[in-house]
Amino acid sequence: MIMLKQFFWRTAMPRPAADLDLLSADAKTLSSLLQQGDLTSTSLVDMYLDMIEKHDGYLHAMLSIVPCLKLQAVAQKLDKGRKEGKLRGRLHGILIIMKLIQAGLIIIGKANLSEWAYFRSSTMPSGWSGLGGQCQSAYVRGGLDPDDTKDGSSTGSAVAVSAGYAPLSIGTETDGSLVSPASRAALYTIKPSIGVVSQDGIIPVSHTMDSAGPMAKIPHDLVALLDIIRYDTQDVLIQAEEQNLSLEEYKTYLDHLRKVVREGLDQIFNNYHVDIIIGSSDSSIKSLASGSEYPVGSVLLGYLDYNGRPFVLAVLAARNQEATIIKFMSA
Repeated sequence: MIMLKQFFWRTAMPRPAADLDLLSADAKTLSSLLQQGDLTSTSLVDMYLDMIEKHDGYLHAMLSIVPCLKLQAVAQKLDKGRKEGKLRGRLHGILIIMKLIQAGLIIIGKANLSEWAYFRSSTMPSGWSGLGGQCQSAYVRGGLDPDDTKDGSSTGSAVAVSAGYAPLSIGTETDGSLVSPASRAALYTIKPSIGVVSQDGIIPVSHTMDSAGPMAKIPHDLVALLDIIRYDTQDVLIQAEEQNLSLEEYKTYLDHLRKVVREGLDQIFNNYHVDIIIGSSDSSIKSLASGSEYPVGSVLLGYLDYNGRPFVLAVLAARNQEATIIKFMSA
């Protein structure tokens, strides 16, 4: 990836008293330090840009980065607002890969992704794009494992957080593109029920299956970000969905898919009093979530001995039961 010099030119900025490990620092911890005055958003911008400059020459997690002077101007404005008691939300002054200026978040840049939502070629590895090149895991020893890059158009969003570029990111999923990359990056994520998050600005594979979702290092941050991006009401999207289903053949197939998948899942949830269904993140649970419009998330278990890759569970719940998944993540 080519980075212009002015993206990384910075004036001298104060650093926090205690050194931060950005690989493990979560948004909750950073927010606390910001509120206590031990850290500023301006210095945080510098620290994250240092991480990107240091590592993204080989990780290729970013497609583009907001120029440093613009980032500093935004951060200084948010620092000023904090001193004046004018907080925009609980993530005020925190950096994110993509989106959400209104909530006081600082957009540091745009993440790399699998081109054409991973539909450009059946043999293309996840995380490759013509602009960004091949995204690499921050965990796997020896770099890219070509046999272990499946299911992940949101690869850059996951790698960027795991590599310490920002504590939060946004990705999208049709079938596995949030859960799989997050599982490879030891992150928490959740694909919400379809309609919970707006599809505005998303180029979807399917309007009836695609959703944006957050990626974070702890469930608390996941909830905080999901609260920001979710709709207060689903009425607008439900109405739009019904209007779009005008082709009779397509409607027949879609209704059949929903009926079959939901009947099977609802029987498990209702008849056996099950709250969640758990399996490997490499399993078909993600496809069940896609076919039913039900939410699915990821939970870290540990790391594989042979190459250091994270091993993660996929967690499926009934429609609009995102809170149940978050509760399991926090247990």
